[in-house]
Amino acid sequence: MSDAIANRTLDLACTVGSVADAIEALEDGADINYGGGAPLFSAIFNRNIEVIRMLIERDADLSAFIPPAKRAAFDSTDAIIEMLMTCAPPDPKAIDPGIMGELDATIRKGGLGKPVLEGDWEGMVNYVEKLERIGLPELADCVAEFVEMFLDAKSWGDAILFEAVKKGKKKIAPLTERYLAVEIDSIETLARAFLDSENGISSDESEPDTSVVEDAISSELEEGESDDMTAIAS
Repeated sequence: MSDAIANRTLDLACTVGSVADAIEALEDGADINYGGGAPLFSAIFNRNIEVIRMLIERDADLSAFIPPAKRAAFDSTDAIIEMLMTCAPPDPKAIDPGIMGELDATIRKGGLGKPVLEGDWEGMVNYVEKLERIGLPELADCVAEFVEMFLDAKSWGDAILFEAVKKGKKKIAPLTERYLAVEIDSIETLARAFLDSENGISSDESEPDTSVVEDAISSELEEGESDDMTAIAS
């Protein structure tokens, strides 16, 4: 019989993408296939490729995702991972300016614990990396400390997590104050600028350059006026 605590730890490690913690949970007695393959599902759902690779290499049951009869058609672990990733939802770690702006607004209105109490623990976990990517390490550190503070509670399930966050308001308050103290104009705007830079769009390219067209029109008008004056003079 597998260890219930180790199982919860394994599922959390697969969710956040920690290969080391996942391996440690397995060594502590976690069932790699518990809950009908919950660890692999969590890793796929959160697009944690290296955790998926580790689970495959340790013979996790893939039958819920790839029928056993088709398994032989895949000649490598990478090919299996590519197939498994077709089962994943849109990347939860992708930069979405609107979602980031909404999460920031929720935190500024109700504190760092508010998104979790609204059921968005995974959003907060992924928010850390997103903040780092768009150039806001101070905010990322605040959110990371918050997530670390409640990792143990999360391993016991959402009910325990919610209760811990409710009772931990005094512990959360200093982190929220640090978060609010970071002066920024708009996370949504910064996220959009990051995506523009990733796509190779500069600020000069954000609006079409109409100067060439305007010069051509001006030139045509001047030529037209010149022709009219010539016609009058003749």
